[in-house]
Amino acid sequence: MLNRKVSFNIIENKAFDVLGTYKVKQVQRLKTISSEKTLRSLTPDPLLKSRASYSFNKTTRDISHMLDSQKLKQNVSDVETLHSIYRGASSSSLPTDYEEIKNYVKNNFILDSSIFLDTGSTQSGEEKTSLGLPTGRIQAKNLKYWLDTMKNKYINDYLEELYNGHSLNELKREAIENIYKACLREVIRQVSVFCLDRGNLIMEVVSVLFKIWKSKLDCQADIEIEKEKQLEEEILKLESQHSEILTKINEKLTKANTQLKAALQKVQDQEQENTNLKQVIFQLNDEINKSAGLIDPFKSYKLAGEPAVFNDVGIIIENKERKLEKAKLVSKSVQTDTTTENQTFEFNIASTGKVLQMEKLGNTLAQKIEELKNRLASLDQEISEKNAQLSELDQQVMNAKIKILNSERAEWQESNSPHKENQERLSRSESPLRPEDTIMEKIDEGLEENELKPPSRKVGRNSIFFKTPSRGSNNPKDLSPNPKKERRGTFSANVIMFNKRHTKLSIKNSPAIQILEECFKLSKQKMNSKSIFSKKMLHKVLEGIYNSLDIDKIENLHNDYLLEFIHKELVAKYAASKVADKKLIEIIASCFRYSNDPKFRVFLRLIGAGEIMSMTSFKIRTFKVIIECIHFMNNANLGIMIEDSIQKALYPKLRAIECIKEQFEKIYSRPFYLELLNRINQISVDDRINKDGLIQNDTFIEIIAEHYQKYHESVLEGIRAVAWAITGNQVSSFINKCDYILALRSLYPSRYLEIVEDQSLYSKFSFLKPESQSKTLVSLRAIEDLSLLKGIFLIEDIKKVCDVDNVSDEEMAATISKVSGLMEVFNKIGDENLASKSSYTMVSWLQKLDILTNFCLKKKGVGVLAFKIYSLESERFLSN
Repeated sequence: MLNRKVSFNIIENKAFDVLGTYKVKQVQRLKTISSEKTLRSLTPDPLLKSRASYSFNKTTRDISHMLDSQKLKQNVSDVETLHSIYRGASSSSLPTDYEEIKNYVKNNFILDSSIFLDTGSTQSGEEKTSLGLPTGRIQAKNLKYWLDTMKNKYINDYLEELYNGHSLNELKREAIENIYKACLREVIRQVSVFCLDRGNLIMEVVSVLFKIWKSKLDCQADIEIEKEKQLEEEILKLESQHSEILTKINEKLTKANTQLKAALQKVQDQEQENTNLKQVIFQLNDEINKSAGLIDPFKSYKLAGEPAVFNDVGIIIENKERKLEKAKLVSKSVQTDTTTENQTFEFNIASTGKVLQMEKLGNTLAQKIEELKNRLASLDQEISEKNAQLSELDQQVMNAKIKILNSERAEWQESNSPHKENQERLSRSESPLRPEDTIMEKIDEGLEENELKPPSRKVGRNSIFFKTPSRGSNNPKDLSPNPKKERRGTFSANVIMFNKRHTKLSIKNSPAIQILEECFKLSKQKMNSKSIFSKKMLHKVLEGIYNSLDIDKIENLHNDYLLEFIHKELVAKYAASKVADKKLIEIIASCFRYSNDPKFRVFLRLIGAGEIMSMTSFKIRTFKVIIECIHFMNNANLGIMIEDSIQKALYPKLRAIECIKEQFEKIYSRPFYLELLNRINQISVDDRINKDGLIQNDTFIEIIAEHYQKYHESVLEGIRAVAWAITGNQVSSFINKCDYILALRSLYPSRYLEIVEDQSLYSKFSFLKPESQSKTLVSLRAIEDLSLLKGIFLIEDIKKVCDVDNVSDEEMAATISKVSGLMEVFNKIGDENLASKSSYTMVSWLQKLDILTNFCLKKKGVGVLAFKIYSLESERFLSN
C-alpha cells in the first residue's frame, strides 16, 4: 500500500485516468516531496506577483487557479501583447487566416478523448505537453476576442443568413464549422487544463452530438435522393404515356390521310372515266349523224369548245321518223308511176334500204345511250357517296388536329404557368339587389306598409314576368289586410298529363304556355308524328338554343321555367310568331320521342314538362347551375376527354368530382354531398387512360340538376316554415330584419356571425349592413337567394329542431311561462334600454308571446319550431 505522501502526489498530479486505472509508469517518475519544505516556482513570470503558498519545488501544479488572482504590474492596451505574453506552446495559439484555420481544424480537431490522456500533470519548462500553456480568465477573453474577429472578418454575413432562416450552401456552412470547431477545441483544451476529467467528458459529448448531426444529414440526404428518384420515375411514366398518345394520334392521322388520298384517287379516276365515256358518246353520235346525214354534229351542240352529247334522245327519234315518212312517200310514188325510169326506181329502193338500216342503228344507239345514262347515274351516286365519306374523313382529320393543338396548348400553359388555376370558368357576379327585396327607411318617413311601391323596372327582350297571384308576389301591397284572392285554375306544368283537360291559364299573352298545353293534350301517336328532327339534328338545335340564352340577362330568376325565354329567342330568330310556334312544337315533340336520352330529358324538365315522364321539372336557377357545370367540364384540363360522337361525350370522373367540389362543397350538407358523389361513382365506367374512370356528360348534368333542384325545394320549404313560425302569417312575402336575425341566430348559432359580418354580401343583401334598422322589410326572395348561397334554412335542418314527438306538453308550458316571466324583467329594464339589448320592444314581445301560445296549443310542426326559436332567444337574453 502506498504511503500517504505518494498518494497525495498521485492525486495532485492526476495519475488516474477517467476510468480510475492506476498508471504505474507515471507514479514511478514522481519524486517524493516533503510537505515541510517550502515550494517555489522555478521561473516566475516577471509580470506576475504569485502567491508563495501555491509554489512547489521544480514542478508546477495546475496554475489556472493562480491566473484569476494575478494583477498586471503594467497597463497592456493591446490584446496582441497579451497574446505574446501568454503564448507558450505552439499548440495553444490559434491562426488568424482562414486557410490556416481550415488546416488547423483538419489536423488537430480529432473527436477522440485519447489526445488529452498522455499527460497527467502540467509541467512547464522541462518538456512540451499536449495541453499547452496554462489558462485563465484572460485566455478566455482573448479567445472571445479571436472568435469575434474571425466572425466579423469571414462569417458575419453567413450567420445573418442562418439566423434569418435561409439555407446555406456547402462553402458557407464549412466556413462557419471550421471557425467554431477551432474555438471549440481551444475551449476543451482550456477546460482540460482545469480538469482533465471534465475535458474528456465534454469531448465525448461533443463527439456523440457530431455523429448524431451527421447521421441526420445523411438520413435527410437519403430521403431527398429517394424523392428525386420517385419524381424521375413519375416523369418517365408520364413521358411514356405522352409518347404513346402521340403515337396513336399519329397513326390515326396517317391512316386518315391514306384513306383520304385513296378516296381522292378514286374520285379522280371516276371523273376521268366519265370524261372518256362522254367522248365515246360524242364520237358515236358524230359517226351516226354523218353517216345518216341527219344532223350537223357541230351545229348548236357544241358549247365552249366541248364535244356535243345528246342528252335528249327524242330529237334523234323525231328526225328518224321524219326521214322514214319521206322514204315511204317515195316508195308509193314509185309504185303508182310506171313511167319512172329504172335508175330512179333503183335509187328509191336503195334509199329505202338505207333508211331501214339507219332505223336499226338508231334503235341500238338509243339503247346504248340509255345504258350510258344509267351508268352515269350510278357513277354520280357513287361520287356523292365518296364525297360524303371524304367529308367525314375531313371532319375526323380536323378533329384530330384540334385535339393535337389542344394538347400542345395545355402543355404550353402548364410549362409557362404551373401555379395558374385549371381554367377560368363561368363566374359572373350575381344580379344586383332587386329594389323590392329590401324597403329601407320609408316606414320612418310616414308611409304605411300598404302604400309602399317598388320602383318600376324596364322589361327587356329577355325579361318575361308571369302574372302570379297577389299573395305569392313580391309586392309589399300583399301585406294589406284584404289581399286579392287567388285565381283558381292557375296553370302549373308539373300537374299536366296527356289527354287531360285543363282550365284556362291565368297568364295573359303567353303563347309559349299555350303551346305547351296544346302539346300536353296530344296523344303519343300525334306527338311522334310531329317529331321531324333526328337525334343528331336535335342535338345541334338544343346546343344553339342554350348558346343563345344569356342567363345574366334574365332579370327575374324566380320564374318557374325556361319556356318563355326559349320562345322569345325563337321568335327573334325566325321573325315570325307562327314559324316560331311550329318550330317549338317540333322541338318538344322530338325531345319527347327521344326522351330516353338524358340530354333531351333535361330539356323537357327545364321547360316544365317533367311530369310527362313522371319526373320533377327544373327551375331557371337549376339551368344556371347546369350552364356553370358545362363550362367547367369543357374548360378544365383534368384527365383526357373521349368524344365518341357529337351526341355522346365521355369526361374523366376526376374532372366531374372537381366540378362538384367547386360548386357544391360549401353549400351542401355532408350527407347530401356524399350522396351526390356516390351517384357519380355509380355511373362511372373503367378506362385504360383515365384510371379513375369515365362518365357520360349528359347523365352527369342530369344528376347535378336533380340534386340542385332537390336542394332548392328544401330551402324554399324551410324558408316558408320559418316565416310562418316567426310571423304567424302563412302567406307572408316579407318579414322584418329582426325576425330574420332571430331565426338565423336560433337555428344556426355557429354560423350567425360568419353570415352577418361578411362584407362581401352587403352589396347584394343590404339588409345585413349594421346601419340598417330592425324594422327594415326583407322579402322572402332575398332570403331565398342568400340561403341558396350559404346553404341555410334547409327543411332537413329545421326538422331536426322541431321534432314533435320529443316535445312534451310540460316542456311547452314551461317555455310559455319562461317567456311570460320575461315581461317582469322588461318592465324593470324599461322600453328604451330593452331596445339596446334585444331586437324587440315590449309590444313586439307581447305579440310574439301570443303567437307562441297559439302554436303551442295546436301542437303542430310549426308550433314546435316557434317553441324552439323563442325558447333559445329567451335563454340568450336571460344569459346576457
